[in-house]
Amino acid sequence: PNVVAVHDVGIVDGQVYLAMEFVEGLTLTKWLTEKPRSWREIVSVFLEAGEGLAAAHDAGVTHRDFKPDNVVIGKSGRARVMDFGLAHAHETNKEPATPLVSAETPTGSIRRRITLPGIMLGTPAYMSPEAMYGQKTDPRSDEFSFAIALYEALYGYRPFEGLTAPAVAAEIQLNRVKAP
Repeated sequence: PNVVAVHDVGIVDGQVYLAMEFVEGLTLTKWLTEKPRSWREIVSVFLEAGEGLAAAHDAGVTHRDFKPDNVVIGKSGRARVMDFGLAHAHETNKEPATPLVSAETPTGSIRRRITLPGIMLGTPAYMSPEAMYGQKTDPRSDEFSFAIALYEALYGYRPFEGLTAPAVAAEIQLNRVKAP
């Protein structure tokens, strides 16, 4: 119940398509900014999103781009994880992508979504260290992203500061959490 349903998958002109459930509602990002929320409301919605991630993991799927924009809260109030466009089966991630953080990494904004095929997958602000460095990802990578999003929802900022992916990666490596 906490994952957007996929009704059909197919290929047209060599392109894969997904026909998914339409959920009228708000993304978690918009829901959080719509009005002040108590920590109990926030935790309740994140518990549902966490159940959605856990269901995906139980099915052998790693999301690889968990963030507030990829959770929708329907009019009924139920949270659902969506946008599995970068997901993979746990056992199929044998060849890591090119690392996000390297000497050649551009110093673009950390908020920028970079999902160039074969180069980097995900949203740098929520990426786990292994994803940033192009290493194998698994459900723990999603759990890291989930924790970043929850921290941000509760405190209004992410636990690791930095305007660029390399700066955030350095803060993570040094375990420099911005305290509430």
